[in-house]
Amino acid sequence: MKTKYLLQTSLIAVLMISFYACENTSKEEEVQLKDIQLNLNDKLSFGHFFPQRELAFSDINEAVQLQNIPSEFVDYELKSFTFNIAQAYYQDFKNEKISAEEFQMLQQIYQIDTTQLSSTEIPSKLYMAIGEIQNGNRAVVVDTDLDLDFKDEKLHEFEYPIRFVDEDDEEFYQRNKIEFLPKATVQYGDDETEQFILLIDPYEEDLANNTYSEKYFLSISIPKLKTQELQIKDQTFIIEAKSNFTQVQKQSEKLQFLVFQKKDSIEVGNEIDLLRFQLNDTINLSNNDFQLTYENGEFILKSLGYNNRPTGSSEGFFLPKIKTNYLDGTAYAVEEYEEQFQLFYFWTTWSLPSLEDVAQLKKIQKDQKNVAVVGVAVDANQGAVKRMIVRQEMNWKTLYAPSETANNLKPALQLKVMSFPTYILVNEEGKIIKRTHHLKEVVEVFAVEE
Repeated sequence: MKTKYLLQTSLIAVLMISFYACENTSKEEEVQLKDIQLNLNDKLSFGHFFPQRELAFSDINEAVQLQNIPSEFVDYELKSFTFNIAQAYYQDFKNEKISAEEFQMLQQIYQIDTTQLSSTEIPSKLYMAIGEIQNGNRAVVVDTDLDLDFKDEKLHEFEYPIRFVDEDDEEFYQRNKIEFLPKATVQYGDDETEQFILLIDPYEEDLANNTYSEKYFLSISIPKLKTQELQIKDQTFIIEAKSNFTQVQKQSEKLQFLVFQKKDSIEVGNEIDLLRFQLNDTINLSNNDFQLTYENGEFILKSLGYNNRPTGSSEGFFLPKIKTNYLDGTAYAVEEYEEQFQLFYFWTTWSLPSLEDVAQLKKIQKDQKNVAVVGVAVDANQGAVKRMIVRQEMNWKTLYAPSETANNLKPALQLKVMSFPTYILVNEEGKIIKRTHHLKEVVEVFAVEE
């Protein structure tokens, strides 16, 4: 009897401890975290953004007269680079160099907001000269004040070809090349803040395509990064923000953000693991939702509360509510895929690699009875999309948002898809379990499931 009483007492104690533990955990989860005001610091780095570069071409307009080419050059080429594409295309449209139809298409591609542009002529293109100098080395000079005159501009001399002492020397250079490559500060407006640092890379000739060949190769990028570490509960996160790699963005609220947990190492340039966020996106950190906002000139992570079922576009998150239509105009509804896996297949008519897996997708659709392929066509040409679906015999429904559709209703933008093909596999619970550019990785998931 005594033993039975002790057992009952112990059981009650365990239950009470469990109850209080659960209650305390619940209360802890319900505690609203404070908003976090960000203090992003400028840094000369790409951080974990993939350091894309753009070619500077030898396509100088004959009407452009560049003055005071440095006398040190014994041979050179003139190159140009458009650092403000939106303004440049808008000026071409205003000057009737391109038609209204062409400009409308470019507006959609580059998301050009004409209300933020000047109707008067302002500099949007940068000129450079690169060549061999008298001592046998190479050099580059940049028109940093955009006055079409190289007078008083610095001549950046560099070793060519670059010669490494050993493999360690080359590895060290690759890790720290942003420190060693020539740089120039370009002033593009009257305000002292209207400037950017240009990184000049004359070595990466593998960027060139098969048809591109010039004596003096030159690629460029803008390596300015804003970054900050922050602590949320017991985890450390890093925020990185950039305007663009090769385009100037004056509006702070149009920066792109990476937010990730601090680890010993994170693979640079991995789009799948390091997705970009934009202003007003919701980010889940330590099972708490935050909205990235911009108020009174300050970036703020606004606390939205505890959420252990966060929605997002990367693996481990639950699929957000997608507001979009199929190609025939009917609305997409997640309910029609209850108790099924959804395999979103993002493709476009102008990317042939994105169409190479159609046969394999048909096989998946046939063999995996609990998997529904959902095509997502990202293309301005609706007629071409319809023809391609018939040509390829795509026997699944396809989501499609015309160009004039608002950005928040375009599935590719909602799910942050930037290249094609992209596959997003969602399980029966609505959780994203695989995001990849390679269909074979999706097939491997099915093999494990079986």
